[in-house]
Amino acid sequence: YSGNVGMKQGLEVVIDAARTGGGAHWAICGEGAAKPALEAAIQASPGCGVRLYPLQPDDRYRALLREADVSLITQQKGTGQFFFPSKLLSILQYGRPVLAVADEASELARATREGGFGLVVEPGDAAGLSVAARTIVTASAEQKAEWARRGRAWVDQFRRSRVLGEFETRLQQIAQR
Repeated sequence: YSGNVGMKQGLEVVIDAARTGGGAHWAICGEGAAKPALEAAIQASPGCGVRLYPLQPDDRYRALLREADVSLITQQKGTGQFFFPSKLLSILQYGRPVLAVADEASELARATREGGFGLVVEPGDAAGLSVAARTIVTASAEQKAEWARRGRAWVDQFRRSRVLGEFETRLQQIAQR
């Protein structure tokens, strides 16, 4: 995870998931109002496998996206109807599967399922998050390649050339009326 470590992210579920075991290394990079509480929870659970890092400069952030097995995007219960994480597009460009912690009815959950580029877990479901993370990390090379392909295809719908081309076509249709 990289980004705001605030209240609306619901990152405490990561620590709860890490406590269930599995030996995963969970990296949370960022700053924000919830960071002190996360630091305290991590200290109270030594060996849980969660590490906090400062927000990374652009070159380190890109390296993080290239090297991660999975990219995590979290939303607190009830917040997914109010915002859509812009970081999704940059994550998908690097071909990593997405593990989304989001309400079933959120746009993030819908995009992840319809795009077929990762898995969705309900906010607060630590056991589900642990299982989903293990599922992604232990997936076959073919499945990981498919998630990467689908993620890049989903991002393509937002490419400037495509969006501007569609906009221009629509403007011409309106002008001809």
